[in-house]
Amino acid sequence: MIMKMHHMKIAGIYIEKDVPTEDNGLVYSNVCNILNKQGAGIIDGGKITDELQAEKAVAELLKFKPDILLVVVLSGKSAPIIETIGKMSTIPLLIWAVGKNFSFPSSALASGVLRETGCLFKLIHGDPENENTLSEVMDAIRVSYAIARLRSSKMGLIGGLFFNLVSCKYDPSFIHEKFGMDLKPVLYEELQDLMMDNAIINEDILKKPEKLCSSFNLRAPIESLMPGFRFHTVLKYLAECESFDAFAIECWSGLPKILGLNPCLGFMEDAYLIVCEGDVTMGIMQLAIKYMVDQTPFAGDIQYIDERNVMTVCHCGAPASLAVDGDVILDISTVAEKQGFNTVTCRPELDEGFVTLVRLYGKRCGNMHIACGEIISCDRHESFTVSIKLYGKRADFIEECGGNHYIIVSGDVREKLRLFGKWMQIDIKET
Repeated sequence: MIMKMHHMKIAGIYIEKDVPTEDNGLVYSNVCNILNKQGAGIIDGGKITDELQAEKAVAELLKFKPDILLVVVLSGKSAPIIETIGKMSTIPLLIWAVGKNFSFPSSALASGVLRETGCLFKLIHGDPENENTLSEVMDAIRVSYAIARLRSSKMGLIGGLFFNLVSCKYDPSFIHEKFGMDLKPVLYEELQDLMMDNAIINEDILKKPEKLCSSFNLRAPIESLMPGFRFHTVLKYLAECESFDAFAIECWSGLPKILGLNPCLGFMEDAYLIVCEGDVTMGIMQLAIKYMVDQTPFAGDIQYIDERNVMTVCHCGAPASLAVDGDVILDISTVAEKQGFNTVTCRPELDEGFVTLVRLYGKRCGNMHIACGEIISCDRHESFTVSIKLYGKRADFIEECGGNHYIIVSGDVREKLRLFGKWMQIDIKET
């Protein structure tokens, strides 16, 4: 087996049961080449013709710890083989029925029995050259990749959950059981010590703010960057040495009281993900979406929804990586000033257009609300305020709204979210 290292790992095999031909091998090779061009590395398990071969091939392929198991079905009379593969697989299974040689009915028969076993699978039928079919395939691969990444993810907890987030309470042991994610507290005292550690905060930090002026639109005094930049450097250090993918930070009371700032300057790069107000449940979905779309989404507080169906979302800032043409403002937060402390926030200019909104909620993370709309304006004058025209009914959104924080991601990612919800046993409501 030859494995080519890429972003996503796919274990691939193809079934040839009915009428063996050289063309089947060429079709499978073409599938592998197409997926390879999409950034997926193929662990090639070759051809399978019976259940015994399937057992041996799956056992061998799983040793490579792939994100998903791909079965390309090219002939009929293959349902028992697919069933065997599905029952053996410990990762999501992508069944791709290609061609007209009874591959689809055999795949459908296998799917019928696999539904009863609880196997995580997706059945796709179509030509690999078809754009819509390939999009379906890549959605399944990216969702499986996101699930695999979540299982090895780690989130640092700085402070607790903000007192007002009553619907965002969570059970750490259940989160580990459901998603595989580890949660680890990070003490304020540790952060204070690291911020004074010259091995981490060296003289180069004093030169960094000057460099920021050339890449960002700096509207605050340079000296005002220093506290936030020191804190960002410490979080970046912890993310690297402790393998943290995200930090859930109680940023409106605990952190300002102890350190006199909040973490929003950290949005200037994607070294880690910032989860606001200790909202771990939101952070889980932020990470999942980041892995699905290879983009750090932003999250915001819903301020209100007017009668024109326009939602106003406010936040301290958002990732600089989302900025249109690199247009990012670094400026003092007026909201923080009103709370009695100074902090510099990162405010990118967002692209107008279609967005997906999502909220995971419930103590057992069993519910998800999905909506869609269009960004129609982005106000960065004194804070970071985004206006979104909802496409669904206002009353329906209000009925299903599960919290103050919603994740907003560019484009239509609803198909990915639906599959993620199905595989992770999350009840989805769409408005």
